[in-house]
Amino acid sequence: MTHGFGDYDADGYNAYVSLEVRHQDAIRQNQRQGDGLWSSLDQTSIGGNNQTPGASTAQGGIRAIPPTYGTVYLTPRTGTFSAANSFFYSSPIAPNAAYSGSCDYASLVAGGCTFVNPKAEIQPATQNVNVIGSFTKRLASDWKLDVKGSLFDSKGEQYNAGSTANGLVVFPTSFSPLVAVSAGVTPHLVGTTIPAVTVPAGYPGNPFGAPAQVRGVNLDAPIAHDDFESKSYRLVTALTGTIGVWDIDTSIGYTRVETSKDAFGATNVPALNAALNRASNPYLITGGNTAADNAAIYPTVSSTDTSELEFAELHATRSLATLPGGDLGFSTGASYIRRVMSSPAPDLVAQGIVSGNNAYVQGSQTDASAYMEVYAPVLKTLELDGHLRFDHFDNAGNATTPSVGFKFTPVKQIALRGTYGRGFRAPNAAENGQAGQAYSAGTGHDPLLCADGSPTTAGNVISQCNYNVVYLNAANPNLSPEKSTSETLGLILEPIKGWSSTIDLYQTEIRNQIVAGTGDVSNAVRGAPVADTCSDGAGGAVPCTPAVGPILYIPVEFVNANSTKVSGVELDTRYKFKMGDMGNLTTDLNWSHTMSYIFTSGGVAYQLAGTHGPAVVGGNTGNPKDRIQATFTWDKGPMQIATIFNWISSFDLTDPSGSNAGTPVLNCTDAVQAGGYYAAWFPGTLDQPASQYCKVRSFLETDLSATYKIDKNWTIHGAITNLFNQSPPLDLNTYGGGNLPYNPSMHMAGAIGRFINIGANYRF
Repeated sequence: MTHGFGDYDADGYNAYVSLEVRHQDAIRQNQRQGDGLWSSLDQTSIGGNNQTPGASTAQGGIRAIPPTYGTVYLTPRTGTFSAANSFFYSSPIAPNAAYSGSCDYASLVAGGCTFVNPKAEIQPATQNVNVIGSFTKRLASDWKLDVKGSLFDSKGEQYNAGSTANGLVVFPTSFSPLVAVSAGVTPHLVGTTIPAVTVPAGYPGNPFGAPAQVRGVNLDAPIAHDDFESKSYRLVTALTGTIGVWDIDTSIGYTRVETSKDAFGATNVPALNAALNRASNPYLITGGNTAADNAAIYPTVSSTDTSELEFAELHATRSLATLPGGDLGFSTGASYIRRVMSSPAPDLVAQGIVSGNNAYVQGSQTDASAYMEVYAPVLKTLELDGHLRFDHFDNAGNATTPSVGFKFTPVKQIALRGTYGRGFRAPNAAENGQAGQAYSAGTGHDPLLCADGSPTTAGNVISQCNYNVVYLNAANPNLSPEKSTSETLGLILEPIKGWSSTIDLYQTEIRNQIVAGTGDVSNAVRGAPVADTCSDGAGGAVPCTPAVGPILYIPVEFVNANSTKVSGVELDTRYKFKMGDMGNLTTDLNWSHTMSYIFTSGGVAYQLAGTHGPAVVGGNTGNPKDRIQATFTWDKGPMQIATIFNWISSFDLTDPSGSNAGTPVLNCTDAVQAGGYYAAWFPGTLDQPASQYCKVRSFLETDLSATYKIDKNWTIHGAITNLFNQSPPLDLNTYGGGNLPYNPSMHMAGAIGRFINIGANYRF
């Protein structure tokens, strides 16, 4: 709803306020089941595994024991999984109506205990409330003041579905110390190792007479999900007018974005293990526990990120002279931009109490710039333009980036155009500010305190022969900016009236790309020497105080390393058929073709066009060579109907650069092994999937829309996206689809399916 008041010409001002409210329900996985392999967790039909929670699949002779839904069971810490070596609770001790059910050994191994989290999502529920206000005032002479303010409030609820429990929270099997880190705090491990999370011998129902491992979904745990809310505030004031021959445009503004997140389902494993082993009133694995217990074991993990932007700009334009082709235009200006980012890790994660994303960013960046542009129609057939920009970044120094262009029109039906430019990207606060992310990468041995890795070698510090290796992926204040060059060359064709086409060749190269480096234990940050225990070389141990302290963490900094060079061609052709009493038909075809995508890493160049590389790009999205959009729009009087065809070409599962796997991925089997979540679907002991799935097939989405203007007040409209309900192709390498093997970056319309929208507008 938009309401305005004031007449600028008559009253000297006008203003409006606009309000938009939107809500969209979630689209859940169980609403799309049965639509093909992309919507199934069972890939046994093409040589893979059954990843459906509760299923039991042979993997290299070892029987998997995934969690079951509605029933928990116990197994001894040793021995083969069997009916005699397991105990299933036939019914919950404290039934929970939402998760009631039961299962036994025979049902589990026969595949009768499978389940799907009813809240697992393809698309989350969202809602938005947006308010925009504008005020424009005529000032003296031809000056004008314009003030705009807005508030956007967006909320969402994302149910996680990436784990083997389909987003449900399972009882953990063990616990390793977590890495605690935050701005200004040295990374360190918190907690002691718990080899197995167990219930004691005397626990209710435990028949083994010894501590037993807990299996299954915790009925009292919240379903793993995140609640988001993002608030965006923006206020901009602009002043425009003329001074002499100059047209002046000035603006100043401020934007602030606050994003809060509450994460549910994280587990405080030491607290859970302690509660399970209480001498009295132990934590019940079948549900019905106290609110205090559940709150301590499954705390809500909260965080708030803020981002601020302040800017001011002055822009002036004028004509310098008259050339044979028209006015020689000149513009110049200056701007000041300051960005501030604060993104601390959630408190409980930063303290090492629960696992989660412990990345943090704290920093700012300012950019003071000046620029000028010249547009010169030197002839009626030749236009030239040039741009020059100078930037000073407080964290990256100076940059001068020029660009030039031309357009040559020998005859009105044909024009030749081209551009050349340079680009510059300064490191942001996450890359060279106060930022980092700590993580544990398994175990290793300290090369100084346990040189050969053996706890029995004389002089070796026994505890350092098998310790948790902690890395800190940190910002690097010495980063250089990324730089780029780009060129285009194209034709504009208008052979007959109503038909226009453009075809452009392009090439872009980015150098000194900022990427995460590799950690080197020789650069490890160590603490002070501490008293410990060393091997005496004869099977015994003696007290010792080494000359050097233990490793606290191994730094991993961002570095300037890779480069990317992309070239391609883009075609756009448009024609309008005037059909008299039958109306008009406008056709538009846009084709984009990637001829080459060369990714250089470690001095080696890889051709990735038409492959899944570079897999390190968010979500492992893939790199198809061709995209085509064809639009047909028919209009007659108050009616307009449009049909749009969106086509994406097929591409390989392979990634020759090995950017995600560490080694080149050159065949189908390697590709499914290297894939994100799907590596577990096709173990090396199984055959590769059917050959037709070694390529992600092409995808065609058809959209239809119609608008009809009833009268001056009423307009009705409708649209159908994915008209023919095309399913997305199977993609066994991406990890963007959570726990389903489809690529949302390319084929989200297929995952959603046919979607119908109808509406009406009323103007008064």
